[in-house]
Amino acid sequence: MLIEDRILQLEKLIEEDASDPFLYYALCLEFSKISNERSESLWLELISRFPDYLPSYYQAGLTLVEIRKRDEAIQLWKKGITLAELQNDRHALTELKSILQNTLLDELEED
Repeated sequence: MLIEDRILQLEKLIEEDASDPFLYYALCLEFSKISNERSESLWLELISRFPDYLPSYYQAGLTLVEIRKRDEAIQLWKKGITLAELQNDRHALTELKSILQNTLLDELEED
């Protein structure tokens, strides 16, 4: 199945059930494959609509880094870390702390 077909299928599913954050998450992932700019707006919309949907913070931050918005990605990952702590999600917490640390180290190496 082509990316465009998956996007159309996900958009249809969202029309049928706009309360499922995973559908938006999957749509964001598909758009990330073809357009970081479009996926950026979708990630931010996802986080705005479903601020407790933890998986979106990691991926949204990656997209922001790709479009050279590293500071925004760092802030987003910090929010995700806070959320992971509140949700007691150790796996997500470890992943978010790791990507944040690696990004900050990369930033230091560039200076």
